[in-house]
Amino acid sequence: MTTHDTVAMLLPGSAPNDGLSGNVAQLFSDRLAHRRDALLQSLYAQLQGAASSHDQGAQATQQLLVAQQGLTGTPQEPLLTLAATHQDLVTQRLAHEEALQVLRQQAALQAQLTEFDALLASGAWKQAAEAAAAFPKTGCPALSEEAAHVQQACQQRLDLLEQTLQQHASASIRISAQAPSHSITVSRLQADQLWPAMASIGTLHSSVATLVEELTDKLFQPLLSSVGDTGPAQVQASDARETAVFEWVSEREDASTESAMIEDVLCKCLHFLADHLFKGIAAEAGAQLWPALSQLYTQHRLQAQCEAVKADLGALQQVAAAAEAIEKEAAALGFYTFPGPIHTFCQAALHILNWGSEGEEASLLARGQYSISAGCQALLALMHTILERACLAGSSSVAQALCAAVSDAALLKCLLPPEVHARQLQVPHVAALHAMDCQHLAQHLLLMPHCYQHLTQKKILTSLHYHGPAQQLQQATHACLTQMERQQVQELGQLLEAARGFRRLHEAQAGIAARRAIARVLHTLSRLGNALKGVLDLRTHAAVAGRIVDAVCGMTAGSILAMQSIGSEESEDLARIIAPLTTDAVPSALGFPQASATAPAAAKGLHAAAVSSAEAHAPQLLRLKELHFMLTARLIEIRDWSRAGRLRASGLAPHESAHMVRALFEDTENRRRTLEEL
Repeated sequence: MTTHDTVAMLLPGSAPNDGLSGNVAQLFSDRLAHRRDALLQSLYAQLQGAASSHDQGAQATQQLLVAQQGLTGTPQEPLLTLAATHQDLVTQRLAHEEALQVLRQQAALQAQLTEFDALLASGAWKQAAEAAAAFPKTGCPALSEEAAHVQQACQQRLDLLEQTLQQHASASIRISAQAPSHSITVSRLQADQLWPAMASIGTLHSSVATLVEELTDKLFQPLLSSVGDTGPAQVQASDARETAVFEWVSEREDASTESAMIEDVLCKCLHFLADHLFKGIAAEAGAQLWPALSQLYTQHRLQAQCEAVKADLGALQQVAAAAEAIEKEAAALGFYTFPGPIHTFCQAALHILNWGSEGEEASLLARGQYSISAGCQALLALMHTILERACLAGSSSVAQALCAAVSDAALLKCLLPPEVHARQLQVPHVAALHAMDCQHLAQHLLLMPHCYQHLTQKKILTSLHYHGPAQQLQQATHACLTQMERQQVQELGQLLEAARGFRRLHEAQAGIAARRAIARVLHTLSRLGNALKGVLDLRTHAAVAGRIVDAVCGMTAGSILAMQSIGSEESEDLARIIAPLTTDAVPSALGFPQASATAPAAAKGLHAAAVSSAEAHAPQLLRLKELHFMLTARLIEIRDWSRAGRLRASGLAPHESAHMVRALFEDTENRRRTLEEL
């Protein structure tokens, strides 16, 4: 078709008959060329975009070529031909790359198999198991028949390794249960290779479970059920270079043969298992061994022993100590973490003996009640409300902000102490109430995440906990009580100053002043005990009272030791003056009246437990009691107590005891011999 014909087709109907000038024909020819170039450029851009697609380039190019099939004889035809040729080349390249990838995977699999075979042949089971763990778990895409065979070979190697490990374990570990002899033999066990290899291929748990079941049935069950209270007649443990044997025999060859205690046998057996059988996997083995062994021991021995001595506290404590020694030994060997089920059973038996079958789960001091302020109760309710709102929050950011607000609300209790008195936290009642508020909030902060975890875990990304604020509240509790104790000790020290160091009690009004000072100290301790009683929990109250009494007794003992000479009359007066302090200081500081003979047993036990706990925090009280004894004792009695170690046990240093002897007694041969012994 000529340019003239093309132009004639583009012009109106009568235009060709009118004739065309050269300029008009050239104009329309230029326009036609421009449109053809634009069409070719658009098609080229489409082909280029389809070919450059990474995911579906071949498919997009093919679809474009199919859409342009009717353009034969047009200017686009050469370009489409080139695009089709390019498409064929791309398809071939992709097929070759896929085949090359398959070959590479086959080669890698074959290399892994070769390495595995070499390691297995050399006995390096641990490294062989690590190599087997690197085998592909599924086949490669488009695997050929040869690649499928390689994949099958991987599974065969895994089965071969597992079979080899099981055969070695069976050949190396033999547990015999032919009465009356029971033994376990470990020979040539490569524990450093066997157990890590089993762990790598995932068969360690089942293998250990099988061993534990066999040990329980053939070794521990007969040991705990058939030998009675005396234990087996013979126990042998041999450790040769390649073979280790542990054996026990239940029948005695000689009537004079002494029996081994079952607890000792169990400890020896645990040592044998840790050193030879379960070497390197004590924790994994103990997770299955110790629950079964402790249950057997409790059912067949410990329960019967506790029942036999349930009325004798001393005997029950000995039984519990022997039983707990096994559990401590197991914990030291890595089988378990102390305390465990045996310790729990022993403590329950002791608590039943102490408090009766309908008694308490723990000591009375552990269940003391305490008081909190209304502000603390309102603050705790606010925290729970905030966490409930966090559970209902629509976004995680809002939930996290609300959970953080709980920490801020708790810390307000530390930063804003009560404004009740000018010396806020030095007043005993105010300080004790603030301390219990902080302790109560700290306990609830530690429990709150467990109460709301199932509701907030979908709202927040991290685990919910308030360890930081709880620790700060606990520190505030300790600081508050320490500040109050320091203030009370200072005031009690000022009262003791009126005694003037207990010097010259027989002159003028010195004796009366000293008695009055001790009476005021006891009265102040009584007021303090009444103020703290019911606010502090009993355990904390006992600790606070003990520390304050310890400071008072320390100051009193220091004043007595500072005296250079004490006459006979003065020593008698001094003993009478300080006697109420040695007997009534702790009950007064606890706010307890003297327990009457008709009081219930629980009240007597509570009184005795509280006094004992407070005295444990007041070592200076025992020191003052020994000084009181020395003021009224004869020289020979002091010498006997010194030989028995009582003076040193009370906390009196040898030079302090010698100083009291010099101050109380005249220089005689008897005193010199006593000083030499001191």
